[in-house]
Amino acid sequence: PAGAAAWVPAAAVPMAPGTDGAASTRSPAAVNGLVGLKPTRGRLPLDKLYRQMPVKIVADGVVTRSVRDTAAFLREAERVYRALKLPPIGDVTRPGHTRLRIAVTTRGSRHHATPEVADLTAKTAALLEELGHRVEPVDPPLPEWFEEDFLLYWALLAMVVVRTGRRE
Repeated sequence: PAGAAAWVPAAAVPMAPGTDGAASTRSPAAVNGLVGLKPTRGRLPLDKLYRQMPVKIVADGVVTRSVRDTAAFLREAERVYRALKLPPIGDVTRPGHTRLRIAVTTRGSRHHATPEVADLTAKTAALLEELGHRVEPVDPPLPEWFEEDFLLYWALLAMVVVRTGRRE
């Protein structure tokens, strides 16, 4: 995904694939002013390896230059595979009329955002409120122990791959 987040803004490709389990699509996209989407679980089919994971946190998605491009990708992907429990994506043709309820925080389970990031987050929240959305400050959504458990989970999966040689 980091390479994809360089090729897309350079206009070498219109969009690129990204696999996201811990913001590995969303973070590089954000740094490069792109859209990186981790779709809802089940929206797109998973590779065999990801289907075998004990906790289903990985999703395939794309990095694009716009929300419209991302929606177009998902619309076309639904021609091949459609999760019947989820509504179809369709096209994004105009801004939505529905106003959103948006949670915002600048603290993680153990860390706080830098002053610059906290300020930019506050400015973004203010803009969203000006656009008519309801923005609510929230406490970090994860308990303190989550970070350690998350790293342990990924380390365990890496060990399984190394010890067994299984990549599919």
